[in-house]
Amino acid sequence: MSDQRGLGRRATARSYAVRLTVVLALLVGLYADDEFGRVLEPLTGATVRATQSILGTLGVETVRKGGELAVPGGFSYEIYFRCTGYLPVACLAAAILLAPLPLRRKLPGLLVGGALLLAFNLFRLVHLFLVGVSSPEMFRALHRCAWEPVTGAAVLVFWLLWRRRVGL
Repeated sequence: MSDQRGLGRRATARSYAVRLTVVLALLVGLYADDEFGRVLEPLTGATVRATQSILGTLGVETVRKGGELAVPGGFSYEIYFRCTGYLPVACLAAAILLAPLPLRRKLPGLLVGGALLLAFNLFRLVHLFLVGVSSPEMFRALHRCAWEPVTGAAVLVFWLLWRRRVGL
């Protein structure tokens, strides 16, 4: 009997992995599609305003023009749909929603994990801006070589913590 349960668990895990891979591929495809950015314009605007607000709270004067934030007469960067944190949140949501559990057990992970990832993303944007102001030559390296993999790792860590919490 335990062999049957083991086979069932492996089949369920394999099915989950296949479905998750397909959904993640679709999400990454959307991430690469600039037309999809129009759908996320409200989230992009909210992300720009939140980043500017946090920087203001930290005493950093910024000016905003569309999605661009700048120090008057100095460093600037543009926040666009790929900077909103939608992809990490969408990946975490997919991993949680596809799990073989009832929705009521998934909702706390979706809500808490999504909120934490969005907060994490705002921290990332503020940090990158501050680095850009003080050391513009470091901006690109930190953006691509440090923050992108750290963000991916954060998604994985949140998912693993959620799995442990729900007993998967």
